[in-house]
Amino acid sequence: MGVVSGLFAAFGERPEEALNQYVPALKPGRYRVAVLARKMARSAAPEYVISNDVEIEIVPATEEWAAATVASSGQSLRGPELNTTHGYEQRRLAAERLRYLDRPEAWRASLAALPAEERDLLDGLADSREPGRVCELMRSSMAAPAQAVTRGYLDTMDQVCARAKGPPSWEELAASLAEKQGLAKIVAFETLGEQVGQMRANGAQPKWVEEVKREFLASYASITEPRPQLLSLYANTFRSPEFIPLLETVMDRWKPGSYSEAPREALRDLYRIDRGRARARIAAEIKKDKTWLGVHELEMLPAGEAGIPDGELLRLLNTWDWHVRDGAVARYASSAALGRVKAIFEARPVDCQPVLVAHFVRVDPDYADRVFHRTPWDMQATAPLGTVQYFEQTPAIAMGPVLERYMAAYLMHRDVWVKTAPPIVRLQRTDRIRRDKWPRYVPCVNHAPWSRDKTGPGHRRGGVPVVRDRDLPATRHRGDRRT
Repeated sequence: MGVVSGLFAAFGERPEEALNQYVPALKPGRYRVAVLARKMARSAAPEYVISNDVEIEIVPATEEWAAATVASSGQSLRGPELNTTHGYEQRRLAAERLRYLDRPEAWRASLAALPAEERDLLDGLADSREPGRVCELMRSSMAAPAQAVTRGYLDTMDQVCARAKGPPSWEELAASLAEKQGLAKIVAFETLGEQVGQMRANGAQPKWVEEVKREFLASYASITEPRPQLLSLYANTFRSPEFIPLLETVMDRWKPGSYSEAPREALRDLYRIDRGRARARIAAEIKKDKTWLGVHELEMLPAGEAGIPDGELLRLLNTWDWHVRDGAVARYASSAALGRVKAIFEARPVDCQPVLVAHFVRVDPDYADRVFHRTPWDMQATAPLGTVQYFEQTPAIAMGPVLERYMAAYLMHRDVWVKTAPPIVRLQRTDRIRRDKWPRYVPCVNHAPWSRDKTGPGHRRGGVPVVRDRDLPATRHRGDRRT
C-alpha cells in the first residue's frame, strides 16, 4: 500500500491534490493509497494520523485520451483568466495535467501557455524523463515570436540542458528579440533587463548587451502596452542619454486626472542620467497650472537653481495640488514675498500648515516661533494631533533653532506620537502600578484631518488598530520615568 505524506489544511473544504507529486511513477496495476498527516499540535514527539485507504487502478494512457487532455488543458490555460476561485482551480488543474503528462505534445502545450501557471508547467519540463528532447524543444522555441521567455524559462532550460549535457545561452534570447511580438517581447525585455543589470553589477559586459539596448530603444515606443517599470529598469541599468527622449515622452503624455507615478518615476530616472535637464523640467512643471509633480520631487531642485519669480509662485499657490504649491513657495520664494505668504497663511481655515510654515522658518524665524506658540507648550497636556507633521515635512525643507525648540518641547508632552513607519505610532505612558514598564504602542490615522473618530475595517477604538511589539522596529523607547 502506498502512503501519501503531507500536510492538508482544508479549513472545512476538500482540496484536490495530485497523487503524482507524492508517489513515484507507477506501472499499470492496482494500488491502495492512504494519506499520512501530521497533527498541528506542539508536542515532544510528532503525532500522525492515517486516513482510510483508497484503491486505485493505473492503466496505460491511450493516444486519444492524451490528445484530448492536452487540448482541453491548453485551452483552459490560454483562455481569459477568471478572477474567481473556480477559475483559479481550473487553471491549476489544467497545468498539473500538462505537468505530469510527460510527452512531446504536453511539452509544446506547456510552452505555448507561458507565462500562465509558470511554476507548475516549468517544473514538469524540468522533471521530464527525456531532458535531451525537452532541451532541444526549449532552445528552438525560445526564438519564436510568440514565445514568452521569462527568467524561470531560462533557469529551467539551463537545468534541463545541463542534464542533457547541452550549453545554455542568453545570447540566443537576445538574438531573437527583433522577432518577438506582443507580450512575448515584453517578457523577453524584462528577463534580459534583469540579467543585464546583474551582469553589469558584476563587471561583465557581453557583446549581446549592446544589442539588447539598441533593440529596446528602437522598439519601446511601438509596444502596445507601455510599461513604465520596464523603461525605468533599462534607464537605470544603462544610465545613457539615449533614454532621455523616452523618459520625456512619459512625462509629456500625462494628462490631469491620470496617475502621476509614471512621470514621477521617469523624472527620477532622468535625474540619474542628467541632473541639469531634470531640474529644468521641475522648474517648468512648477509654472504650469496643473502638474504631476509631487512634493518629494522638489527635493531634486535646489533653491539656487530654481529661478522662479515670486509672483509666479504665489499666482499658483491655491491651484491644483496645494501641497506641492506650498512646497514650491517654502523652498523657492524670496524674503520679498514674506508679506503675501503671511496673508495667505493667515487666511486659510486650517491651523496646521507644516509645508508653508517652512518658508517662515527659513526667512522669518520670529514669526515662525509665534506660530509654534499658538498652542500651549504644556507637558502635562496631550500634544496637538497635527504636530507630528512638523516632524515629517517641515525639516525636509527648512531647519532652524525655532523649529528645534518646538520639536524638543513637543517631545516632553505626556502622550507623544513617534514616526517610525506608516502608520504613525503613539508612545503612551504605562500605568505606574503595572510591573511592565515598557509603553504600549498604538498606531494613529496618518491623514488630515487628525481625528480619533475614523472607523473602518480592521480598526477599533475610533479607528485606531493595536500594533503588537513584533510588528514594530527593534528599537524600543522608554516610557515616562518621572517619579
